[in-house]
Amino acid sequence: MYRVTFDLSSPLIAGDQISLDGLLAWCAIEDAKYQEKLGSYEEIDHIVDDLPLKKVPFVSDSGDNFFYGATSMFTDPEALVAVDTVYVNKRFPLERAMEFLPHYKPQINEGSGFNKGYRIPFETITVNRIYFDFDGDPEKVGELLNNWMLGIGKKTSIGFGHIRKIHPIREVAGSPLVSPEGFARRTIPVAAAAAVGIQNGLERTAMVFYRPPYSPYHPERRAECIVPKALY
Repeated sequence: MYRVTFDLSSPLIAGDQISLDGLLAWCAIEDAKYQEKLGSYEEIDHIVDDLPLKKVPFVSDSGDNFFYGATSMFTDPEALVAVDTVYVNKRFPLERAMEFLPHYKPQINEGSGFNKGYRIPFETITVNRIYFDFDGDPEKVGELLNNWMLGIGKKTSIGFGHIRKIHPIREVAGSPLVSPEGFARRTIPVAAAAAVGIQNGLERTAMVFYRPPYSPYHPERRAECIVPKALY
């Protein structure tokens, strides 16, 4: 098993559980775009189904399936500094709308109604260092992360979750799927929980996606899963 470590320099908007395979899927898609290998949207499926991570097979209602051997984000207790709530302004994209509907400009009301701007609350955590463990190819994983990962979580475009440093990947003992205490370390389908050795936290379940792309357009990748403990 290998561990990749990130040092952060700004608060992180974590939102849902962040998993390494989700980060790598985004990196792989961006890399394919850069190399002009992404000819159609359908090709995304092939890219995210061929990440440099170990596949863990299991049988689902839709047949043979798999999830990746990689953890959700975790940290040391002392690395977590603070939890706070921030507000981000969200407004109607008037400039974008004008590209398609220039003659409607006087009729778009940004002060009230459907196009009204809002201040959206987001919970942030200030954490110095976060980790992900995985089974797979450390060289390819490191290449994708170093080439494309500048931030983690939501609203990275306005400075949240900025990555200050990605440490060299190193080998560690353990399992990316199950903690020594028998808890899940990532979202794992209930159908596969016993096979991988999960013994505790079996009551923590939710209907979630267990591998990328995490999209409602892929309902076959959504199932009742054991979910890991929250970061804090």
